[in-house]
Amino acid sequence: MSQSIAMSDAHLPVAPQQVQQGIYRSKLPFESKRFRGPLFWFPYNVNEVTARIVSFQVFGLCILGIVARQEPWMWYLTCGIFFDFVLRFIGGARMSVLGSIAEWVAAFLPVKLIPGAGKQFAQLCGAMISGFAIIAFFAPNYGQSPAGGAVMLGLLMGAAGLEAFFGICLGCIMFDLFIRFGLLSRHINTNAEHFWNEQSRFIEESDRRLNEGKPVVRLLYSTLSPDSERTIPLRIKVKTDEMRQEDFHIVKHMHIHYFAFIMASIGLACVWKVSHAVLKTDKQLWQGLGIFSAVVGGIYVLLYTAKIVFYPRKVWKEWTNPNKVNFFSTITISLLLFAYLSVDVELDMAKSLFWLGASFQLFQAVIITSRWFRFPQSRDAFNPTWMIPAVGNLVAGMVAPLLDPGYTEVAWLWWSFAFLMYIVLITLSFNRIMFGGVVDDKVRPSYFILVAAPAVAFVGYTVLPGAGGAVNGFDAFARFLYYVALVTFFVLGWSFFRSLFGRHNFDQSYWAFVFPLDTMALAALVYHSYISTPVSQAIAVCALIIVNATAVIVLANSVNAAIRLRVWVPEDKWGPLSLNKIVHYATRDACVQLLNLTAIFEAKNETPTAEDIEAYRSLYEKLEHTFNVHSTHEDEIVFPALRLFHPNATLGHEEDHDRERALFEDISLLIGVGEKGREAFASISDADRADRLRQVADLTKMMVASTIKHLDDEEKELGPITRKSFPLKLQKEIVRKMFSRTLPDDLRRYILFVLQYAPFHGQRSRFVQCLRWSFPERLQLFGKWIYEGSDPLVWSRIITEVPELAPRGVQYWHPTV
Repeated sequence: MSQSIAMSDAHLPVAPQQVQQGIYRSKLPFESKRFRGPLFWFPYNVNEVTARIVSFQVFGLCILGIVARQEPWMWYLTCGIFFDFVLRFIGGARMSVLGSIAEWVAAFLPVKLIPGAGKQFAQLCGAMISGFAIIAFFAPNYGQSPAGGAVMLGLLMGAAGLEAFFGICLGCIMFDLFIRFGLLSRHINTNAEHFWNEQSRFIEESDRRLNEGKPVVRLLYSTLSPDSERTIPLRIKVKTDEMRQEDFHIVKHMHIHYFAFIMASIGLACVWKVSHAVLKTDKQLWQGLGIFSAVVGGIYVLLYTAKIVFYPRKVWKEWTNPNKVNFFSTITISLLLFAYLSVDVELDMAKSLFWLGASFQLFQAVIITSRWFRFPQSRDAFNPTWMIPAVGNLVAGMVAPLLDPGYTEVAWLWWSFAFLMYIVLITLSFNRIMFGGVVDDKVRPSYFILVAAPAVAFVGYTVLPGAGGAVNGFDAFARFLYYVALVTFFVLGWSFFRSLFGRHNFDQSYWAFVFPLDTMALAALVYHSYISTPVSQAIAVCALIIVNATAVIVLANSVNAAIRLRVWVPEDKWGPLSLNKIVHYATRDACVQLLNLTAIFEAKNETPTAEDIEAYRSLYEKLEHTFNVHSTHEDEIVFPALRLFHPNATLGHEEDHDRERALFEDISLLIGVGEKGREAFASISDADRADRLRQVADLTKMMVASTIKHLDDEEKELGPITRKSFPLKLQKEIVRKMFSRTLPDDLRRYILFVLQYAPFHGQRSRFVQCLRWSFPERLQLFGKWIYEGSDPLVWSRIITEVPELAPRGVQYWHPTV
């Protein structure tokens, strides 16, 4: 059945002219809900082990709530339970505190997947019950009723206990009844089952350890002649994806951007210190956070010092990288924030920390800004993290007057240059975000730096002495800075609901959310200290809740990632040419499936049916077509480009293509491809057919073994050369040349093959993002092909991450000029 017919609704009338022409229009844009799973970011499938551990925590908290129902602190804890349910309803376990903690334990237990939609409904039920408990605790107009709140917590405790101890989810049972009686679509759980095997395999491969050893270091020389003494060696590491994933090393892979965690945590301590002065919160909160940040920060400094000693080459690579170098400023900004925290404890130490941090912060700003002048910068490499070195001087301008009134002049020095660079860099940031093409999901959390700069500028401006030595205070310009930060926060907050953030699996880049939220909360508290209205107080309290919830969730996910050994490992690197690697992933999976289909050809007690033969032939034709397109791309475009840099780099790889091409031709002759081949194959005798199928099975084994080895060798030997030798602009140029030499129909089949056989959604999404990177003007054409030829569920997941892909007439389409 064709895709268009399969996606049509039989009960809808079809226009006569469509019937006559054999055209059945897809109804996906109008009936898309049947292909959707859970709402928002809730996963299609969840781990039942994690769910039961969460329920156990809720069970314990409810018992505590019933016992301490008369205590006001328990009422606020009930609010925490409610918001945790809401967060789990929106994004699953990873977006909640209890869920993230549950993952710590679940990491050591076998995974048991269950459909996610029912669990999401259970979270909604939990949110409603805990919400009723809050109303009972806090409703002054109707008389506060701790007993009523305890009753609600008792109901919640019973439901949580059933799931925690017996695996009985009342919400899931109700959800299944709604489906059975037709109140909800039966496709919801079917969609979850569609991704069941994929998600199970992803979990298994993410956590497995193959222990393949360490990468092999090779020096590749490119000489002008055999006798030349002037050579430029290229140092590459021959390694597999598993080697990269298993290369856990707490010193070697202590990446500089990990210090964003320290900056965020010490920033949160500063927020609570200001909150102590403005909202009269307990001072032990900021003191405890400060001590925690100092201890962890000291450990991080020791680890990075060891990296400088034992792996200076890696440190130098980070310093010369246009993106990573910006994170060196997170260390100096942390020192400045420590200086503010310690001003009431030991003034001399605070001043020492200030001058150490402020001096190096300005030094980095000068060095890095001058580097921008000296060397041409890539527009594709630019992102808001470039604001950290220069604009980070706003922190020095903010802290200096609080330490000593005599620091006024130097405070203006730092603040003035930083604010100038803010004006320049925010303009470039908006230009990059709006017109710059693909931005990696890991970079998008840094958009919140657009909030941090005006927020810190606002706080600094209010404490800087102006004309005549008087403090500027809350004047018109201060209001301007604060409201810029506030509205920018609203813009980025709304973008959460447009699927701009949180799409990639958790990593350390999520800490980029926390420090800007620290600064927004700090600005809101200072704003409230000046005008003291109910609205300003509400904004400050909401900002405190948001930043603390975000920090705890990100911290819990960080611990979970460390338990699973997904921190202190090499970073994943990709570019436009990474689509070739994803083609390899799809080809490998198709090869394995093809090999499995040959088992019936060698079975002694079974005779292959026409359906068995056609299943093999259909997959084989797709694989052969993709191999021919891909090998042509490499032979005619990629390999010649590599030989320009390293003449001997591709030796042996073209011969691999020739050998495999010959095997494909032999199989094609035996199995009979195309209309004429099928007719010829059908005309031979049963004995000849059985003999041919046995030969096909043998040749398929040879072809699959050769192809997979060839793909592995290319990734290990040529992948590093491509990454190191081809700049981004050249990669895009190569991809465009590859596609320009391919007929449109061949290109369409090639793209659909990758989306059908790439094993994981992340790979399919990255493949489409590579297309977007290289062909922004053709993206809607590719979207039309994908929409018409791919699985509806695959389409619904990809379009969420790449909405620009939607062609005219399809949901999410947006006109382009």
